[in-house]
Amino acid sequence: MAELEETAALKTKEVLGQVKRTEMPKDAKTVKTKWVYAIKTDTQGFVVRIKARVVALGIYRRSGIDYMETSSSVARMSSFRITAAISAEFDLVIYGGDINTAYLDATLEIAQYVDKIEGYPCEDPSYVNVVRKALYGLRQSGCEWNSEINGCLSNRGFERCATKSCLYYLIDGEKIMLLLIYVGDVVRATNDEECNIGLFLSSTRRMA
Repeated sequence: MAELEETAALKTKEVLGQVKRTEMPKDAKTVKTKWVYAIKTDTQGFVVRIKARVVALGIYRRSGIDYMETSSSVARMSSFRITAAISAEFDLVIYGGDINTAYLDATLEIAQYVDKIEGYPCEDPSYVNVVRKALYGLRQSGCEWNSEINGCLSNRGFERCATKSCLYYLIDGEKIMLLLIYVGDVVRATNDEECNIGLFLSSTRRMA
């Protein structure tokens, strides 16, 4: 079931395509992949979900050829403390959530190529899978996702904190909303329930 959900996400988000091997750039090399599993439990330790991810073995990628930038901002404990302090000062309600298969929303600057993915084969051996989105495990995926979410939030009117690049804010009159990004996890804080629901409904394809 978990594998079916992941392959469905790969198809829905158009992560993979197929091209003839002869159409690959001369300096391009295929990357291997593997399945990685994670078990999510509730507060009592009962298993509530098993997640499966197709992960690229990015350690074999070459800097300057297969990828350029790799840096991306990640929320630290100090960022969480600041968010909590601001929320307390302005009576903001804090919500948690995650962006499902977050990296797969980001487009790769440099396409990657995969020979074979278990459960997602190329039927014709003269073809190879081309990876167009930020597959988990690629060295540049975090950077590409960071650029994607930054552009998405900027288009919705959010400003990026100058000193905490993982923290975004939106102020509209008396309405305040904070967003703290930790990879695919999002902490939302607001004094306006409609603002929170509006953001959620307008981003159902990304945030769940």
